[in-house]
Amino acid sequence: RIPHSITQTGNYLRDTPLVRRAILATPARAFFEPEHVIIGTGRSGTAYTAALLRATGIRCGHENWWTLAGYKNPSLRLDVDASWIATFQLDGYQGGVFHQIRDPIRVLNSLLNGKGGLRGGGRSYEVQAQWVDFTGDDFTDALLIVTTWLSEAERRAEWTWRLEDVDAALLVEICDRIGRPISIKHAERAISTVATDTNRHVDPSRRRLTWDDLPDSSLKSEAMTISRQYGYL
Repeated sequence: RIPHSITQTGNYLRDTPLVRRAILATPARAFFEPEHVIIGTGRSGTAYTAALLRATGIRCGHENWWTLAGYKNPSLRLDVDASWIATFQLDGYQGGVFHQIRDPIRVLNSLLNGKGGLRGGGRSYEVQAQWVDFTGDDFTDALLIVTTWLSEAERRAEWTWRLEDVDAALLVEICDRIGRPISIKHAERAISTVATDTNRHVDPSRRRLTWDDLPDSSLKSEAMTISRQYGYL
């Protein structure tokens, strides 16, 4: 039986260091943590995929366990959490790790042309700065985010898929790997009910960037190499 004090919610309880340590301790951690996590770069479509999985009946959060707020909500018992924030926070995690990649130039567009720009994300930028030595140049820093997160996600993941390939058949496979099998018709219904622009942040007034718009650098070459590896170039 789980102690009532641990299953409650509320800012005081969630921000209590003793409770956080208890949640992260073994075997309590294994009980509370989602069974699987979907990682990747920020702006890679994890909100959309989380919505698709919820539409199939899977308990999938979007940054509900691995959160920008820096704490985990112990009231949740998720099958999956889709969270770019988790990418660098998986030491000791024993669940399944999946990676969703989106065309890197589209991610760069979302980072650079999103509402508020690269540094307008507030807490997101602060989290990224824990793992990236920012230079102050937007193009360089966006490339640093993308290459740093993709490299770590690939190191951690047991399976990777492309956001652009998510259809009913792939959704069936994702659910099967999560251990919650669904039929193709069930997947088709989910696909038809979830908007593909879920959580879109790009400012439509800004011109879409191409690789030619980015100054040549080793980081640009690295990002383009990753794009070729996954069939985007």
